[in-house]
Amino acid sequence: MELYFLDSAFECVGIAERITYLRHARRFFAPSELEMTLDCGVSDVPAEAKYVFDTESAECTVIDGMTVEAGVGVTVFGRGAESLLERRIVAAEDVYSGPVESTVRGAVSAAFSGSRSFPGIMLGDECGISDSVVIPVCWDGLSEFAYSTLLPFGASYRVRLPVGGTKLVFEVVRGTDRSLSQNAVAPVVFSDASDGLANGRFTRDLKKHKNTAIVVGSDGTAVTVSIGSPTGENRRELFVSAKDLFPASFGTSGAYQEALRFRGRRELYKKLAESEYRGDVVNGPDAVFGADYFLGDTVELVIGGVSNAVRMTCATLTVKDGVRTLVPSFGTV
Repeated sequence: MELYFLDSAFECVGIAERITYLRHARRFFAPSELEMTLDCGVSDVPAEAKYVFDTESAECTVIDGMTVEAGVGVTVFGRGAESLLERRIVAAEDVYSGPVESTVRGAVSAAFSGSRSFPGIMLGDECGISDSVVIPVCWDGLSEFAYSTLLPFGASYRVRLPVGGTKLVFEVVRGTDRSLSQNAVAPVVFSDASDGLANGRFTRDLKKHKNTAIVVGSDGTAVTVSIGSPTGENRRELFVSAKDLFPASFGTSGAYQEALRFRGRRELYKKLAESEYRGDVVNGPDAVFGADYFLGDTVELVIGGVSNAVRMTCATLTVKDGVRTLVPSFGTV
């Protein structure tokens, strides 16, 4: 792994050397986080440096700041280039409709064009998500709009810098289902009964879990949406007020009701049962991160004989005293 300092034109202006500590948490549903300490003085960090580029993962981190401590060195910290979307809003009060991926890509393109342009970012290839949405927008933050719109489809976005590239690339991404419930690809299974897991603990918390939303619009129209087909004691209802949605804004009653349903789905995905695995995942011959499974993939975890399909939501690389540790985390979001 090599880390380079880049300027605003993505030209290399220095190499990050004499790293005594590094923590790089790559996240699927949020910008990554980077912290690294260099055994040097502040003058050794190029003043024109705006980004840190990791050649191994093609991750580009926006430098948010640094601290200098006597006897320790310079600590540089920042977040992934996905955080650049937090600097823009969806500058409209409108209704977006169409394929979800095209909708998000269109919002990003508009937010970085004209007087708001940032020539260092471009749209990459499409992921191929064709599900349709009807989404009312009202000056929403662009990053929150993109994450919350893609989440119900198990998708997210990333902003990467190709090796040798001079522009960041925005892409919608969706992980691959590698659980035991599918047969399209080879499943990836981690079990505490084998060498795949060490010092692990799996937690599933249902306290805040909701799976059925009853959404009421401004005119009293009510729609019900559910994740799965919950009945009886397994049905957990949530009321969602959509008083800001008006039938006249949507052209047809069908579009209006679809907007209500999407509002409900988006709120439900904030109330999923919280599942998380904490511990060490040992890379073995049957499952190697970056080769057999990737950030955003769904894999099978078997803890104490209980099997759960969970998504890989974070991969944290830590380097300290020359020891490199990579710990994936698995959960619902």
